[in-house]
Amino acid sequence: MQTFSTSRDAKEYLVDRIVSQAQRDGVSLSDVERKMLYFSETAWTLPDMAEVNQEFDSNYDQDEFERKIAGIVRNIQPAPIRDKGEERSWDQAVRVLRSEDHYLLVLIDSAGTVRPRGDFIKLVLTALVIVGALVAAMLFFADHR
Repeated sequence: MQTFSTSRDAKEYLVDRIVSQAQRDGVSLSDVERKMLYFSETAWTLPDMAEVNQEFDSNYDQDEFERKIAGIVRNIQPAPIRDKGEERSWDQAVRVLRSEDHYLLVLIDSAGTVRPRGDFIKLVLTALVIVGALVAAMLFFADHR
């Protein structure tokens, strides 16, 4: 598993994974689209981001761009990973960025691939409660026949 000492390292890792997946998927990303993956109003970003953002706002459809990146991100997660460290590196990089404001997090979250910590446990516990309630109802109705 890769560790990230800065949010810049984490962001560069995530952007590299997204751009690589886009190439595998045959999805072209313009220079402006690739640079928009680095956008942030408050955290580290590319030095020419103001010009890139202005060009993006003038010439691109934000909703279309977000759908495009979400599709790419969805293809990253389910792909068979030979090394579980890669999956943990992705999650670790996302966690590092969560402490700051990054457009990349909006794009990743819109893909629906990042689950909050403990979400799986809540899902299992909810399933157990439902099964328990069904079993209790079946026993109750079986006794009252």
